[in-house]
Amino acid sequence: MSRVSQTGRFFAVGGAVQPNRPCYIERSADAALLQGILDRQFCYILAPKASGKSSLMARAVRDLRAKGQLVAVVDLAQIGMGGESAGGAEAGRWSYSIAYRVLRELRLKADLQAWWQAKGALPGEQRLAEFFWEVVLPNTTEPVSLFLDEIERAIGLP
Repeated sequence: MSRVSQTGRFFAVGGAVQPNRPCYIERSADAALLQGILDRQFCYILAPKASGKSSLMARAVRDLRAKGQLVAVVDLAQIGMGGESAGGAEAGRWSYSIAYRVLRELRLKADLQAWWQAKGALPGEQRLAEFFWEVVLPNTTEPVSLFLDEIERAIGLP
């Protein structure tokens, strides 16, 4: 195999380094984050852009799933919150998008649209909290770990 081909498989350019890539360098933060989550602690990663936060998260998600844990990952960059209005309707769409992603990630069977509409009198943020209490928790038997990537996209939302 040529040297170029081997090098191409080693390096990862742009975005998170996938946890199984040979170029992933395990850090003490990997073990600390995993242990914190397993101990059911609230964990967060604060660091500058492009410093490995998403890669660290991907590694933790892989390890948690390998242990049979329930994990949901919500990438806020994918739900279109960048630069949008921070009004109530926008916050409601943001909350619905998070709930939708959590259902998909956990593979739960629920009619989210009907449930969300039935709770229409509640503000979006409260509906999201109720979603976890009324939909996620009754339909799971294990603790759930929720990862929010690109959290800075939520700045300005109520």
